[in-house]
Amino acid sequence: MKKSLLLIGVVALLITIALSGCFDNNSALKNLGYSNTEYGFGLNPPEGWRVDETQGGTLVGFFGPAADNFTINILIGVAEFAPEETVKNVAEYLMESAQNSKTNFSLVSSGARTVNGMNAYEFVATYNSDYVPGVVVKTREVIIEKNRKGLMAVYSVPVDSYDVYDTVFEESLSSVVII
Repeated sequence: MKKSLLLIGVVALLITIALSGCFDNNSALKNLGYSNTEYGFGLNPPEGWRVDETQGGTLVGFFGPAADNFTINILIGVAEFAPEETVKNVAEYLMESAQNSKTNFSLVSSGARTVNGMNAYEFVATYNSDYVPGVVVKTREVIIEKNRKGLMAVYSVPVDSYDVYDTVFEESLSSVVII
């Protein structure tokens, strides 16, 4: 009887070990249109938008149509949160940085939210484009946190086209997975 129980225990342990390799954390990313296993996140980018992982200062950019000679874009970056940082602290730091570096920066709104059950904070602002003279940009920056890992999604578009593409951004945002 003891040998039977021992054998059953050993078999159960071997099955558990074998199956654990089948359910790695990256499996949550497999059905998404874009995933990055090195940084542990994925999302569905807007359909037909160009993906570019060579953007300086960001991890990946998704580039859509042009409006007013400005290419509508979503830029993604990731970072580890320090133990004392909150998603709101990070967002406030980014707002202050933008206010100090962008010409005619104006905060439209800010506040806490959730994205797929994860803590997040977003702000919407306008400023003069650094790259296209005469264009006022409207941006929505959303910082998402899970297990001290932060993902920042920045949607930028000429102010007159903001409402046209905001739902496209929100659809991509709602598909974000952080492992």
